[in-house]
Amino acid sequence: RSIDFSRCEIQLGDEPPPTFAFLHCESETLGKNEIFTLNLFRDGKFHVEQLPCWITHTTGKTHEIIRANLHRSPLYAGLIKGTGPRYCPSIEDKVVKFSDKTSHQLFLEPEGRHTSEYYVNGVSTSLPYEVQLEFLHSIPALERAEIMRPGYAVEYDYFPPTQLLPTLETRLIR
Repeated sequence: RSIDFSRCEIQLGDEPPPTFAFLHCESETLGKNEIFTLNLFRDGKFHVEQLPCWITHTTGKTHEIIRANLHRSPLYAGLIKGTGPRYCPSIEDKVVKFSDKTSHQLFLEPEGRHTSEYYVNGVSTSLPYEVQLEFLHSIPALERAEIMRPGYAVEYDYFPPTQLLPTLETRLIR
């Protein structure tokens, strides 16, 4: 309700939608070595109508806001010791590590068929709520966006399985 999709580029899903299985079979529906897909169940039996995603980009203003608030990011303030995944850097990391880029692509992904919520893929962040709102409002199509749930930092820890008993108690504490 608060996203201006006219300012975005539409990103349609794959057609036909891929499945998690590569079943090969011969039947009236499938030709020899034809891959089974959900679209084979058209004609009212079973067909998934896909929801599109939308593409927008950060701006120079977005990057200025983030740079001006890096000291408020747990990652850059030294409160988080771990490193995030290489394949999914935070927006703070993108702005700092790829400072030569004038914008970063973002995907607005629908959260479901029966909700108006969208996930903004590409802006994982641990900046405070008010900074998140400010930088989101600097992005085309999101100038009036409302935040349902702000981003937050997560730092995971684990026990190596060899240190656990079958009851999941640690062997190190007796």
